[in-house]
Amino acid sequence: MGILDFFKPNKYENSKLIELQNIVFNIDSTSLQVSRKQLNDALNKYVSDHSKIVNDCVNLIGTTSDSNTFFTRFNLLNVHLKALSKVENYYSFSEMLPSAQLKKLSIDKDMLINCFISKSWETLLSKTSSLKTEKAKQNNISKFFENIYGYKNNMSNSNVEHLEKLKNSTNLSKVKIDTSGKVIYDGLKKEIDASLYEYVYNKAINDKNIHKFFPEGIPKQTVFHIISEHFKGRRSEAINADICKMFFDISNKNLEKITQTICSISSIALTMSRSKKLGINWYVWRTCMDTRVRPSHAYLEDVLINYDTPPFSETLLNEKPIDNYNAGEQYRCRCCASPVIRLDFISWPHKVFYQNKIQTMTKEQFESIM
Repeated sequence: MGILDFFKPNKYENSKLIELQNIVFNIDSTSLQVSRKQLNDALNKYVSDHSKIVNDCVNLIGTTSDSNTFFTRFNLLNVHLKALSKVENYYSFSEMLPSAQLKKLSIDKDMLINCFISKSWETLLSKTSSLKTEKAKQNNISKFFENIYGYKNNMSNSNVEHLEKLKNSTNLSKVKIDTSGKVIYDGLKKEIDASLYEYVYNKAINDKNIHKFFPEGIPKQTVFHIISEHFKGRRSEAINADICKMFFDISNKNLEKITQTICSISSIALTMSRSKKLGINWYVWRTCMDTRVRPSHAYLEDVLINYDTPPFSETLLNEKPIDNYNAGEQYRCRCCASPVIRLDFISWPHKVFYQNKIQTMTKEQFESIM
């Protein structure tokens, strides 16, 4: 017997329950058909089902290089976030509200699609490098553009321009050179100096989780090998296969976590180095927006951070502090830093981490501390 059998809600409460009932059961009724317990159970299932699909979509959008999968999942993500946003007033979400995620997805759409295009292009070049004939390479390239142009209606002018630049720069002789990643790697080598290697190494030896497995400190040559191979474009799984041959007393799974962490720190170190050379000292903290994001990191989502004064993120939620670190610098952290190139790209007022706390600032206030 449900609570409704003992408690008769007032007219306003009853109308809200009917509204919720119609959402979670997908019906159109003017009266309450279920008990509060049934409604609560249905609400929990509704949130669980939609959240699972949201998480699957986020993971696939971030990893796939297939056009159909990306755009289908991107649209599906919108659909299920909208479904979750309908019950925000009835359910206590522990992370970012679905409506806020929808807004962020809309703001980041161009960037996400451009990243997908670039990643798919790099994957294509890598695959074509193993093909023996120029005709086979050209056929693969033609098929790539044919597939992705099928989703032109889902793209902005910025996305189409990015795609056109890739297409216009394509010729067989260039593909033969670029497929190995040599051009990209040669460019990276010019940017990476000894200070970047030392920065990543210092972060690694001071990481408490890594220290558990290397009480005397992880060997410098191991860290340097991971950094070097990471910037060559090798995946962390492949790099970890090298590391596993060096240490037989640590499980492959734990070594994989360490390798992933060092790769992540290397990426943020390069982003930070590039930003500072351009006079950019601030970035927006970005999370993966899924259930695996740590509460302390979810709390920093969309917050402006200075590279030189990163937060002790745990203390912001009164948790035991680990260390102060930028996005992506902590053990197994999947967050990333999005450099602030123009203030016009930021919505104001905005949250800013300044003087060891998160403050809401206007554009003028932020400009005064830049």
